[in-house]
Amino acid sequence: MILNMLKSHLLHTRREIVAGLSASMGLLGRIPLVRAFTPSCTQDDDDASWILLLSDDFVRRGQGIRRYLVHPRKLPEPIILPDENCIHNPYVFGTLIYDATACRFRLWYQTYNRGRTPQTAVLHADSADGLKWRKTAGPVRCPSSGIPAFLLVPDGLGDLYSPSIIYDPHSADKSRRYKMVYTDYIGGRDPYTHGGLFVAFSEDGLNWKPYWDNPVMRFAREQNAVSDVIDVFFDSHKGEYELYAKGWRWEPDKSGRLQPKYRNIVKSTSTDFIKWTRPGLVVDHKFDAEDPQSYGMPVFRAGNMKIGLLRSYKRPGNNTLDIRLLASADGSNWFYPVGMQAYMPNGEAGSFDAGMITTAPPVTVGDRHYIAYGGWDGHHESRARRAAIGMAIADKHRFAALTGGRFDTRPVAAGTKRIEINVEAAEDRPLTYELVNEDGQTLPGFAEDDCIPIRENAFARELRFKGQAFLPKYAFSVRFYVRDAAIFAYRATA
Repeated sequence: MILNMLKSHLLHTRREIVAGLSASMGLLGRIPLVRAFTPSCTQDDDDASWILLLSDDFVRRGQGIRRYLVHPRKLPEPIILPDENCIHNPYVFGTLIYDATACRFRLWYQTYNRGRTPQTAVLHADSADGLKWRKTAGPVRCPSSGIPAFLLVPDGLGDLYSPSIIYDPHSADKSRRYKMVYTDYIGGRDPYTHGGLFVAFSEDGLNWKPYWDNPVMRFAREQNAVSDVIDVFFDSHKGEYELYAKGWRWEPDKSGRLQPKYRNIVKSTSTDFIKWTRPGLVVDHKFDAEDPQSYGMPVFRAGNMKIGLLRSYKRPGNNTLDIRLLASADGSNWFYPVGMQAYMPNGEAGSFDAGMITTAPPVTVGDRHYIAYGGWDGHHESRARRAAIGMAIADKHRFAALTGGRFDTRPVAAGTKRIEINVEAAEDRPLTYELVNEDGQTLPGFAEDDCIPIRENAFARELRFKGQAFLPKYAFSVRFYVRDAAIFAYRATA
């Protein structure tokens, strides 16, 4: 029944993608969707030298420019559907990685089996191309069919929730190459007595050993405490783990007892994955129709920025969840690059993601960000909603674009030998540029008329000037003329 219902929605979803693709992608509508599914056996480390133009911190003397959001492209069909045996409602809370050694994607995800035991569990699937997925068998057999499907960490009460995994292939301890945080209950069901943050380790990502002293952090009836939705990120620049969790704003009722008012995002850090700092608030909300509340936030790195895919919960509102885009240079101070609009909006009525969308942290492979997401056809308060898992693709570093005018970059360092840009242009929509000094005056030999215009779509296109083999040896700024083209990021290298 569930399969038939979801399959009947696929035609509507496909029509939504085709009809809305150009509008949702801005200038990127001409890039073929199928090109996204040809990953090489290499994973990009997302070089932090790339400057994403998500804020005005790297923009000077702008005239007539505007910034617009670039939405990811959803595949027209779910990649993982429910079945009648063990997986009633597959969705993402979870983790997507790309194993460059095996040349395969791996996805850990959840199912919600209403009225069954276990009600929630961690499952695993893998794929060579991100399109066709193979479900992996596990050690616990589904009662109704005998099929080994679940991958449980044998700890707590088994209601594993919000699994978030770090893969460290270079770990000196092979048994800890895979590190998982998740939430569970031990000894009872009261969240503030028995609930907390649990940790487990694995050599292969399939067979897990819980930490002996779980939970490593307790839920608490207080401000800036973790709750049951968590996402972990490893900051390789700082050498520490960052945990972004659903927190609560607490306020006293008439009797003085604290009550949860709305959800927000708190952050904790760790250097060993076991001892975590006291959480601190990093994303708060106005708790109104424009800025209601959140339901967790997976984080990943893109260029010089950390990107957050905020699960925006529309309460006040219609109880749906969609995804909003946030960015941060340090992981503590977050901003919306293009306001409060949805980065990943819900599908149209009748589609498998019409009610709620929750994502895993994206993984970058080649020139694409792959975003596994859970879709529900009903809103958060619906008792009849059903789930499936979809995939969306974002072009590398293309979250927001500048277009429509001109602007100068901040000065690049003396000795810069190469400037590259991530750009969308065409024969009839060229991007031109020139070099200017601190006062905005054009440098001789590097004027707009001297540049070699860019007339193509490119993720790393070098700036070149006629008759000039080298860039100036002193500091300068680049002035971009983005009249009908669009620019997303740039980098300067010595």
